Amino acid sequence: MIFKNQKGSGLVGILIVIVIIAALTYGSSFFWGNTNENESKTNLTNVKSPAGAIKALNQAKEDINNINRQTEERNEVNSEMIDDSIQEARDGNNKIKITSIKAGDNLVSPVTIEGEGVAFENTLVVELRDSDHIALVQEYATLKSPDIGVSGPFSITINFDFNSTKEGYIAVYE
Repeated sequence: MIFKNQKGSGLVGILIVIVIIAALTYGSSFFWGNTNENESKTNLTNVKSPAGAIKALNQAKEDINNINRQTEERNEVNSEMIDDSIQEARDGNNKIKITSIKAGDNLVSPVTIEGEGVAFENTLVVELRDSDHIALVQEYATLKSPDIGVSGPFSITINFDFNSTKEGYIAVYE
C-alpha cells in the first residue's frame, strides 16, 4: 500500500473516494466542462487577453451569421408555403370559398365574411393578415354543413381597429 502507516493516510483515502464519487455523480462535465452542442460556442468568461477578446468577438460574429443564415432559410420555407397556399386558392383547388368580399376590396370594421366550404369538424380559422403575412385578428367560424364532407355556408363578423391604412388580406382555412 502506498499510505502504509503514514499519519493522515486515512484522510487522503477518504478524499480520493469523494472525488471518485463526485466524478461518477456529475459525469464527465465535472472535470471537462460543458459539452452541450446546443449552447453557443462563444464564451466570454475566459477572455483574459486582447487576442482572446478578438477570438471571442470573431466567434460571436460567426454565431450571429449562422443564426441569420438559419433564419433566412426558415423564412424562405415559410414564404414558399404561403406562396403555394395562395396559388392553390387562385387555382380553385381549395375546399373553402369566400363569397362576400373579393380581392382589392377596402374593408371597414366590422366586416362580415361569408362563404362556403368543407372542413374537419366544420371549423374554420378566419384571419385578417397584414402584407407580411402576420395575423392581426384571428377568429373561428363554424360551417353549417348538412352532413360530414358536404359543403356548407359560413358567416362571421370580424372587428378590427388600426391607426392607419393597412394592406393585407383575409385568410380562411381549416
